[in-house]
Amino acid sequence: MKKLLFLGLLLFSVSAFAVEQTLTLQINDGADDMEEWLDPAQAGATDYQSSDLELGSESKDGLTPQMVGLRFKNVSLAKGTKINSAVIEFELDNTSKNADPFEVYIWAENTDNAAVFNDNAQSVAYSVSSRSRMTDSIKWTIAAGEFNVVDTKAQTSDIAPLLQKLVDRNNWASGNAVAFFIKGKGTREVEAFEGEASAAPKLIVKYESVATDINDANATEAVVFPNPTSENVNVSGVDNIQSLELINLNGISVISANNVSTLNVSNVENGSYILKIKTADTQLFKKVQIIR
Repeated sequence: MKKLLFLGLLLFSVSAFAVEQTLTLQINDGADDMEEWLDPAQAGATDYQSSDLELGSESKDGLTPQMVGLRFKNVSLAKGTKINSAVIEFELDNTSKNADPFEVYIWAENTDNAAVFNDNAQSVAYSVSSRSRMTDSIKWTIAAGEFNVVDTKAQTSDIAPLLQKLVDRNNWASGNAVAFFIKGKGTREVEAFEGEASAAPKLIVKYESVATDINDANATEAVVFPNPTSENVNVSGVDNIQSLELINLNGISVISANNVSTLNVSNVENGSYILKIKTADTQLFKKVQIIR
C-alpha cells in the first residue's frame, strides 16, 4: 500500500509543472508610440506621427529632452503569472543624433489596462507625461559607441519587476494593455511604427506557464524516437536545440548534453523519465521510457 501511494505521488508530481514560454508583442498602431517634449519652450507638445522615436533627447546637444510612451496591447498573461524576464527591443533608425553618455529610466503606467496615447488623430498636449507612473523605475544604459549601426537592434535592461507588478494587480486580466515611459539623457534614434512597421518596438517576455500534462505542454511538432528506447533518444521537429536533459521521476537530472539532437541513454537504468528539450526560445518536455 505504501509503495502504491509513493508511486501515485511521483506521478502526480510530474503531472503539473512550470514551462518557460515566450510572449512577443510588437506595436502595430501609431496611437501606441508617442513622443512628448519636456523642454520649457515646447513643454507638453506631442508628436503622434513621427517616423522615429528619439530616446533621451530630440537633439544631439541634449537641449530638447523628451519622454517616449510605448503601449503594448493584448498582453495574454494570466493574473499572477511569474515573469522571468522582460525587455523592450528597438531597431536603430539613424546615427546622426547619437549622443553619449546614454542613460535613461523606464517606468510602467500605474493602471490595470493602459489606454491608447492618441485616439483622435491629433496631438494632445501632455498625453504621455500626465499619466500616472509607478514609483519604481529601471535604469538602462548603453556604452559609448554602442548601438551605433543602422538597422541593428538593442534591448533594454530587464523590466520584469515592472511587468510583474502589473500582472499581480487585483484587477489585471489577460488581454489587458501595458504602457511604459522612457526618459533620460543622451540620444538614440529608433524606429517607430509609422516609420517602419516591421521594425517597431517589441516587448519580449519570458514567463512560466503551468502545464497539466508533459506531452500536451508542447506547442510544437517535437518527436522523440524511438520511444521506448534502449540506447539512444532522438529528437526531431525542433530547431536550435541548446541541450537535452533526462530527468527521473524524483526530479533528479540523470544525463545531459549540449547542442545535440541525440542523447545516449545506454548506461541509464530501465524506467520512466522526462526528457527536457531546451531551445533558444523555450523548454519542452516529453515522456521517455527506457526498456531492455
